[in-house]
Amino acid sequence: MRPNQFDRLKVDGRVLEGAAIPSYFDALEEVNKSDADWAQKLRDTAIQLVEGDGITAFTSGTTGPPKQFHIPAKDLVASAELTRDAFGLRAGDRVLHCLPCDYIAGKLMLARAFRLGTRYPLHRSTRQRDR
Repeated sequence: MRPNQFDRLKVDGRVLEGAAIPSYFDALEEVNKSDADWAQKLRDTAIQLVEGDGITAFTSGTTGPPKQFHIPAKDLVASAELTRDAFGLRAGDRVLHCLPCDYIAGKLMLARAFRLGTRYPLHRSTRQRDR
């Protein structure tokens, strides 16, 4: 097992490692000025993953105010591996990411792409484009 399970990402036909990961998301944010919030949330999640400690997320707020919580890296790795096994995913498989990183589902999609080595084309969700 690599020390940081989230140090490599295949996105838009390129393999990103190290400093190239935050640079890619910085450029994505610059190109998507009309939807900078979408790009910023992707970047923030990617940076948390690269730093290796896990990610922060918020509860939905259904039963009260949303509460922040932390998902440790080891739990993200376990989730990615369970998803891989459940869907028979392999490194290089193309997995569409159209879920916003405002929410846990979008954050976990990004974590899975890092961990599993799936190809990761990025698309903003319809909900976000129509705002």
